[in-house]
Amino acid sequence: MHKLFAYAAGASWVALALVTMIGALTRHSGLIGVNCVMAAIFGAVGAFVIWRMQTVDRLLKVTPDGPEARAVRRSGTISSFVMFCLGATCLTGAVSRVWIEELAVFG
Repeated sequence: MHKLFAYAAGASWVALALVTMIGALTRHSGLIGVNCVMAAIFGAVGAFVIWRMQTVDRLLKVTPDGPEARAVRRSGTISSFVMFCLGATCLTGAVSRVWIEELAVFG
């Protein structure tokens, strides 16, 4: 279950980066630099979430099933779910800003 949330969380942040970059390039904002920097940060967050999931998954494959492994799995699932909720919320706002309001995400 933690893989599903982690991939969804990573995808939501990468999608947020793409929408931010699309808005910066197509909506002619005066703050194109800010939008590009934020798109890079959002993409980095998405990559980090996926990398963290892969690292935790490798750890759990070599660790025997016990209370510690279950705690790691549980905390990974919860943190991935929270990151997904935050990424999806920000993505919804960015999509609204770019395609409904027809403005860049920042500016």
